[in-house]
Amino acid sequence: MNDDVVSAKEMINRAFSNIESSAFDKNSKITNAWKNTVSKLSMEGEKLAAHSRIIDLKNGVLLIEADHPGWIQMLQMQKKFILKGLNFTVKELDIKTLAFRLKGTDAKLAAAVQEEIEVQESEEFHDNIRKAENQLERMGYKASKKKGELPKELTDIFESLKNDMLTNKQN
Repeated sequence: MNDDVVSAKEMINRAFSNIESSAFDKNSKITNAWKNTVSKLSMEGEKLAAHSRIIDLKNGVLLIEADHPGWIQMLQMQKKFILKGLNFTVKELDIKTLAFRLKGTDAKLAAAVQEEIEVQESEEFHDNIRKAENQLERMGYKASKKKGELPKELTDIFESLKNDMLTNKQN
C-alpha cells in the first residue's frame, strides 16, 4: 500500500486535531446566545435570528451578517437590547458594539470596526459639546444664536482682557 494515501477519516482527524474543544464550545455558546437574544425581540425576533448570523468577534466588536438591508436596519434599531442580552449571557466575551454587513459582501471586521469607532467618537464628541454648553448655561452664559459668534458675556471678558493687555504693555 502507498504511504501517501490517507483515508478520509485520518484527514479529518488531522485537520481537527489542532483545534481545541474550548473554541467549539465558545462558538456554540455565542451562537446560541445570539439566537436566544435576537429571538426575544418583538414579533420579528425569530425571523431576525433566522436571517442573521455571527461572522467574527474582534476587539469587542461582533460582526453580524444579514441577508437583506431591512434585517440589518431592524437589528441596528435593537442594538442596545442585543448588546445587553449578549453581555448578560456571555460576560467573558465583553462585547462592546455590533457591526453589520450584508450577505454576499466582503466587508471585513477591520473596516466595520473603524466605521463603528468613528461613529462612536462622533457621538461622544457631540455629547461632550452638549454637556459643555449645558454647563456654561448653568454658570449663566447664554449660547449665541448666530453660528460662530461668541456669547456676549465671553465677548465682554475677551474685550476686557484685551484692554488690560494693551494697558499693561504701554506701562
